[in-house]
Amino acid sequence: MHKKAEILNLKEDQNLQAGEPLVLPEEVGLHSGEYKKLFGRTFGEGHESKPWKRGIVRVCGEKKIKNTEKGGSEASRKIVILLRFRGYNQEGATNDRAYLHPLTAARFGVTPDPGSEDHDLWLESATPYWGRFLFYGNHPTDTVRAAFKLGVLGVGMGVFSIILTLAGWICG
Repeated sequence: MHKKAEILNLKEDQNLQAGEPLVLPEEVGLHSGEYKKLFGRTFGEGHESKPWKRGIVRVCGEKKIKNTEKGGSEASRKIVILLRFRGYNQEGATNDRAYLHPLTAARFGVTPDPGSEDHDLWLESATPYWGRFLFYGNHPTDTVRAAFKLGVLGVGMGVFSIILTLAGWICG
C-alpha cells in the first residue's frame, strides 16, 4: 500500500493537553478504513478493540543522504520501521496520507520544510507474532525497549537453568 508522508503538528485545542501530539512516536496515523485493507479484518474483530492489540504496520521509505565530502552527491538509504496502527479521522485526513509524529518523520527524512512532505512510504502488515516481538524490541522509547529486552533475557536464562536442572537429573 503506497502513501505520502505527512507530519502532524502538535494539537493545542479540543480535549488534549496543550502541545500533545495526535500520534505517538510509535504509531502511524492512517484513515480508519485502512485497517481492513492492511489486516483483512475490522479493528475490533478478534481482540475486543483493546488498543494494545492493534495491528503492527511495517512502514518502508527512503531517506536521502547528502555526501558533503564528494561534491554534494546524494545517496538514498532504505528505512524500515515497525509502528502500531492508529486510526486517524480528523478533518482533512485522506486515504492517501500516512500521518507521522515529528520524531518518526525525521527518521524518514521528512521535515516541515516545503516540499519535504512528499516522501513516498510503503505500508504492509507485519507478521502477526514476530511483528509484535520486533516492534517492542525496536521500540522508539528507550524504557520500553530496555524492559522488553531484559524480560526476554530473563526468560532465556530461566529456560536455560531448567534445561541444566533436567540434564542433571537425567544424567546424574
